[in-house]
Amino acid sequence: MQSMEEKTGAPAGKFLTFRLGAEEYGLGILKVREIIGLTRITRVPRAPEFVRGVINLRGKVIPVLDLRRRFGMPGMPDSPQNCIIVVEKASAEGVLAVGALVDSVSEVRNIEESNSRKPPLSAPGSIQGSSRAWARARRKW
Repeated sequence: MQSMEEKTGAPAGKFLTFRLGAEEYGLGILKVREIIGLTRITRVPRAPEFVRGVINLRGKVIPVLDLRRRFGMPGMPDSPQNCIIVVEKASAEGVLAVGALVDSVSEVRNIEESNSRKPPLSAPGSIQGSSRAWARARRKW
């Protein structure tokens, strides 16, 4: 019998769950570097609409992607519940850090194999490689 990772490319396990609108998603916890509150984001000229801008995190410039816009959802006004999830990915140039702007962070939880699949992002510059698995925690794919 094939493992879930062999079938879907996405391992089951612990995920940091977060909300985008009425849906709840999960991101593999081992790729999460930290969670920070919404801070001042500097816009980048001519960047795609889903690139919210960059932040300065302890002297490092971190690009921030608005996951609502990246997933084709309408934008929302900023609120105190918004968070930036900073994820890391090893690359040939070193460790790449990217921020993902979400509506709110929920909890760390185990996600069953049947609710896990490959990341939904595939565009160059997206955060697909930042985690091997995303999960939809409250709604079936």
